[in-house]
Amino acid sequence: NDIREDEIPPIDEEIFLDGATCDEQAKIWNQVAQKAREGKHILVTMKQDWIAPNSGNHNFGEGLGFSNGEIRIPANTTITLDLNGCTIDRRLSQTINEGRVFIVYGTLILKDSKYNSLAVQNEYNANPASSSIVEVAKSNGSGCITGGNLSQSGGGIALLDNAKFYMYSGLICDNKADANAGGIYGGPQTSMKIYDGIIANNSATAGGGIMVGDGAQFSFYNGFIFNNKAIGGSGGGIHMLRLTEPANIYGGVIAKNTALDDGGGILVGYCTLNMYGGILDRNIASGVPSSCGGGICGLTGVMNISGVKITNNECGYLGGGLYNQDTEGVMTIKDTLITGNNARIHEGVTTSPRNGGAIIYGQSKLRLGAGCIIYTNYAEGVLNNLPVSSSNKIEIYENLLTGGKAFRVAVAASSSTGVFTSGLRAHSSSLTPNQLFLADNGMTVNADSNGEAVVGTTNNTAKTITWKWGTGQSTNNYAEVPYTGQTYTISAVVAGTSTAVSIQPVSGTGTTSLSIREPGSYSFYTTGNYRAATFQIKVLEPKQKITKPVQTEIAFLLNGKQQAYVPQGFDSSKMEIAYNRATEPGQYTATVRLKDAWNTTWADGSTGNLTFTYKIIRDSVIGANSEYDYVYKDDENKRQNYTDNKVYHKYNDNSLNVVNGTPRYVIGNINANTSVRDFITKLHSEDITKVKLFDSKGTLIYNGTTQSSSYDISKTVVQTGWYLTYNNYYGNTETIYLSILGDVVADGVINTLDITYINRIAKGEIKLETLNIEQQLAAMVDNKGKVTSTDGKILLNVIGGNTEVDNYFENVAQEDKYQILVLNSTSGKTYRQNMNLTTLNVYDNAIIGNIATKTKVSEFKTKLASQLGVDISTIAVYKANGAIAGDNDYIGTGYYISYAGKTIYLSVLGDLTGDGIVNTMDVTCLNRIISGNVKLNTNEIKDKLTMLSAIIQNKGNLTTADSE
Repeated sequence: NDIREDEIPPIDEEIFLDGATCDEQAKIWNQVAQKAREGKHILVTMKQDWIAPNSGNHNFGEGLGFSNGEIRIPANTTITLDLNGCTIDRRLSQTINEGRVFIVYGTLILKDSKYNSLAVQNEYNANPASSSIVEVAKSNGSGCITGGNLSQSGGGIALLDNAKFYMYSGLICDNKADANAGGIYGGPQTSMKIYDGIIANNSATAGGGIMVGDGAQFSFYNGFIFNNKAIGGSGGGIHMLRLTEPANIYGGVIAKNTALDDGGGILVGYCTLNMYGGILDRNIASGVPSSCGGGICGLTGVMNISGVKITNNECGYLGGGLYNQDTEGVMTIKDTLITGNNARIHEGVTTSPRNGGAIIYGQSKLRLGAGCIIYTNYAEGVLNNLPVSSSNKIEIYENLLTGGKAFRVAVAASSSTGVFTSGLRAHSSSLTPNQLFLADNGMTVNADSNGEAVVGTTNNTAKTITWKWGTGQSTNNYAEVPYTGQTYTISAVVAGTSTAVSIQPVSGTGTTSLSIREPGSYSFYTTGNYRAATFQIKVLEPKQKITKPVQTEIAFLLNGKQQAYVPQGFDSSKMEIAYNRATEPGQYTATVRLKDAWNTTWADGSTGNLTFTYKIIRDSVIGANSEYDYVYKDDENKRQNYTDNKVYHKYNDNSLNVVNGTPRYVIGNINANTSVRDFITKLHSEDITKVKLFDSKGTLIYNGTTQSSSYDISKTVVQTGWYLTYNNYYGNTETIYLSILGDVVADGVINTLDITYINRIAKGEIKLETLNIEQQLAAMVDNKGKVTSTDGKILLNVIGGNTEVDNYFENVAQEDKYQILVLNSTSGKTYRQNMNLTTLNVYDNAIIGNIATKTKVSEFKTKLASQLGVDISTIAVYKANGAIAGDNDYIGTGYYISYAGKTIYLSVLGDLTGDGIVNTMDVTCLNRIISGNVKLNTNEIKDKLTMLSAIIQNKGNLTTADSE
C-alpha cells in the first residue's frame, strides 16, 4: 500500500526558512513560491519559528505565497515543508473569515525531522486512557502547525481545487473552524494521504480533526487522530461524505475524539470506508437522544472492517462501538476485536431504549467473518454485545462448515438481546460475558436451567477452559505472542480439574499439529463434550531487518547550488534522511532513520539513527579557512568581496573583472608587507603543491614546494600585480592575480609614493581605468565609488600608525532606520556601534543616531513614530538649550526627546556644532580634536555626543581621513 515515492517528484532545491521575524519569513516564503511556480520541487527546512504578528488579522504576509494573510501553496507547485522542530502559529483567538494557517492549491508535503514517532507510540501504549502524546512529541522536539481560527472550513490546512497533501510526520494541533474541519479540510476532488504524525486538539462544527468530501480521496496509514471535537455535528475525528472512491485506513490510532452528533471517531456518509487495521478507542458521540456510533457511524455507508481494535467507545443512543443504517448500508467485519463499548446517558438526559456493541438499523446488513471477538459491550451498564432488530440480516461467513476460520462471538448477557436471524441465538442473563463459542451456520446457543450454555441440539455443556502454550497460559480465548523462532505447544484443561480435553486445529489455519512456530493466526477447538470452547493464538510477524546504508567518501564541488548526499544502500521506501543538503563550503552530518521503527530494525537489531559525514569543497586556490578572498570591481566602481555577495569562483564569476572578453581573477584582503611565506601559509590551499607564484614580470618565485634561488620567501613581500597559477579541480591551469589594498605602485608596501599616485588619480592626472584591475582595486581604499584625496589621507594615517588598512577590507552595510548608538572602546581604539531601536530597549540618556544631516523635525518625528509604532503626538523634540524645536528646524546633535520618563539624545553624523548641517565649522572642530587641542570626556553626555558625531569612518581612531 506504500505508493508514496512514485507520486512525488524529486526535490530540486532546499531553502531555509530562517528569518528572525514574521516579515523576514514572509519574504523567504515568497521566494519559495516563485521558484515553485517555475516548476521546481522546493524543500523548505525551518530554522526559526514562524509566528504571526499579534495585531490585526494576524496575517503571515502578502504576495505570491499568501492569500488574505494565509500561507499559500499556489496551484501547479510542489513544496515539501520540514518543520524541523519549529512552530507555525497564526495566534488567532477570535474567528475571522480567512483564518487558516495554510491554504493549498498545489501539492504540499509535510514532515518534521525532529518528530519521534516511536516515543509517541510508546507513550500511547503505556497510557492509552490518559495519553499525553502531544506533550511527548513536543518534549522530544517536534514542531507544530497551530493557531488557525476561521468561519469557513480547514482551520489548520485547507485543500482546494485538486490540491494534494501528504503528511509524513509533525503536529497539526489546536486549530478551529466554525464550519468544517478544525485540522485539515479536503475539498472536492482533492487528495489527502497521512503516513504518520498527530492531528490533535482541533475543533469544528463537524469533522473536528479532518473532513473530506464530494469526490475527495483519503488514505490514513499511521499516526494519531486524537482528542478532536465536532462541537455541533458529526465526525469528531474524521468526517467523510460523498466520496466517489473508497476511503482507506490501514492503521494508526483514532482516539478520544468527540462529536455532539453521530460518529465520535468517524462519520461515513454515502460512501465506502475500508478499514484494514488500526485502533478506535475512547471516542464519544455525546449528544442525546439520537447520537449514534461512538467509534464509527455509517449513514447509508459501506464499511469493510478487518484487523481493527474497537474499544471503550461511547454514544448517547445506538452503537457504542459501531453503527450503520439505511437500505444501502452494509457493514462487514472480520478479525476484529469489539469490546468495552457502551451506549449510555450523556449530559444528564434520560432516553431509552439504548443499545451497545455493534448496531445495524433500518434495512442495513451486517456480515460477520472469521476472527471476530465481540464481548463485554454495554448499554447503560448492562451487557449488550450485538443487538439487532429482527428485520435486519446478519450473515456469518468464512466459518467452520465452509472451510474457513472460526467465527467467535461472546454470548450477550441481556434478556432483551435481539434475534440473530442467521440462527445464532443468545439467551439468559447469567452467562459468562467473555465466554466464546464456535459458531456454525444453523447452530443455536441456548441456556439450560442452570444458566450454562448449551450448543446445538446435544447437551454439550460449555465449561471454562484454561489454554496453555509453551510455559505460559491464558484464561482468555485469544492471545498474541512474539515470534521467537521457537515452537509453541498448545494444550487445554477444564478449569478446576486435571482432566485434559481433546483439541485440534480449525481447518484452514495452516497447521496440522498442536505445535506452532511461524507468524500467523491459528485457531483451535475442543472436541467431545467441550466442543464449544475455541481458542486463537497469533504469532506476531518478526520485525523486518533492514540492511544499514554505508558511508561513502563524498566531497561535493562548491557551485552555489544546493547539493544532496545519499549514503550507499539508502532505501527511501524504508528509511528517511535529514540534514543531507547543503550549499556552503564545510563538513556536514546527515542523519538516516528507519521510517517504521515500530516494525523494522537494522540488520544488527538496533533501531537508532545513523550518521554520515560529507563535505562541500571549493574549486579554488583559496582554502576554506583563509582570511583572503576573491575581489572584483562592481558596476558602481566599488570593491566587492565574493563572500559578501554570494559569488562563487568558477560558478558565477565569469562576468566579473572582464578584460578584453576574459575574466581576470583577483585575490584581495592581503595586507601590505606580507611575506611570500606568510602569504602561502595564510592561503590555506587544499593542495599547495599545485600552486606556483610569479612576480609581475613572470619570474617564478615559488613552485609549490621550494623557493626560487633568487628570492628569500621569508623576506620577499608579495606585491600588487603578482600572480599565481593553480591546477584546479578539473585539472586545468588558471591564473589568479594579487591586489594589496593601498599598494597602488605595486611594490608590496604602503608609502608616500602610493599617496602621491592616488592624489594624481584624484586630480585626474592619471585615469583610473587605464590601470590594470588589481591596481584599481588597490586604490579603492575608502571604497565610496571613486578614488579621492580621502584614500590618500587614509594611507597617510596608515603610515603614521593611526589606523590599519585591513580595517578597510570590510564592506559595511548601512541600515535605513534610526538606531541606538553606543561608544565601544577596546585595545585603545574607540568605535561607534549601532543597535536596533525599539520601545523596549530605550533607556535614560540613550542616544539615537543614523539621522541624516538637514533632517527636519517634522520628518524625524514621522519616521520615528512609524518605526516604533507609536502615535506621533507622543513625540516632542527639544533643542539642546531645552526649548521646543519647531517642525521646520533641522535636528542637530545634542537635541533630545522625552519618552516614558526618559531623556533620549540625538546625534547627527558629522554635525559636531549642533546645527544639523556639516560645514567648515565642523571640520575645524574635528581637526582640533584630532590634533589634541580639544580633549573630550566621553563620560559626559555632551562630549559623548560630539565623539559619536565625529567618528565618520569608524575605523578605530579619529584621523585626518575623518576630517577629509
